[in-house]
Amino acid sequence: MSFQDADGGRYSGRSRSQWGQTYQAGGGAAYRPNTSSYMGAPGQDFERLYQIVANNIKLINQNVNQIATMVKTMGNPSRDSHDMRIKLRDMIEDTKRIAAEANKSFKDLSHSQTMNPAEDKRRTSKLRNDFQACLERFQDVSKVAINKSNETVAPKPTKGGLLSNPAPFMDESEDEQHSLMQSQKRQQLMQLDADRDFQSALIEEREEGIKQIESTIQEVNDIFVDLATLVNEQAGMVDNIESHIDSTVSNTGRGVVELRKAAEYQQAARTKMCCLVVIILAVVAVVVVALVLGISLSLR
Repeated sequence: MSFQDADGGRYSGRSRSQWGQTYQAGGGAAYRPNTSSYMGAPGQDFERLYQIVANNIKLINQNVNQIATMVKTMGNPSRDSHDMRIKLRDMIEDTKRIAAEANKSFKDLSHSQTMNPAEDKRRTSKLRNDFQACLERFQDVSKVAINKSNETVAPKPTKGGLLSNPAPFMDESEDEQHSLMQSQKRQQLMQLDADRDFQSALIEEREEGIKQIESTIQEVNDIFVDLATLVNEQAGMVDNIESHIDSTVSNTGRGVVELRKAAEYQQAARTKMCCLVVIILAVVAVVVVALVLGISLSLR
């Protein structure tokens, strides 16, 4: 028998999808950014992904604050309720979805091209620290929710029913009184059966909620592993970039030396060319003078 059947339909009609959204203090659904992917310029794509992760971190922190508030009410007879625990469980599930979305966007961010690598690396590192901090808060409050779920069960809603000590029958005959008493006993037995079924359904639902929260904690652990892997990958990328920079600087230095040598060779070649031209002109001049002198002597 389901919880709704055991409770006489009190909670029938409540769809869990009603709680499948992000909550804000003061009521209403919080904004969830549109993460539809598109390709943009290197700087634009980085900024888009950065804002998605930053907004998701903000949403996670908002949800964690509300989850912590609800967890505090667990076990309080005047404030704890089945409705509250359903809302708590679904808010934890929704926060897990936001964390997974943020993790995917952060992976894309870590591999995106930027216009200012040094500054964007610093911003990405800070964003990762903020993301890890909010995940740790989420994980901690989820563990507290599991502990309190194990320790307490949501109180059964107060329902109208038969009096446990009915007033004595004054005017009815003995047969009528006996018949009414038998009817009342049957109703009380039926009520006891319904209460027992209600408690069984409630315990089953609590166990399901605990398993769901445990799954959430495990998925958050997986996100921590992903972030650690990204850090190692980025460290290797940075080493590779630094190696390329060093190689480029070295190649540039050698290039400058070669250019200087080429300039020196070119200058030397020009000097040699000038000397050669001077020598040729001198030889031509000597030949011309010799011819002139020869012609002059022959005329005499």
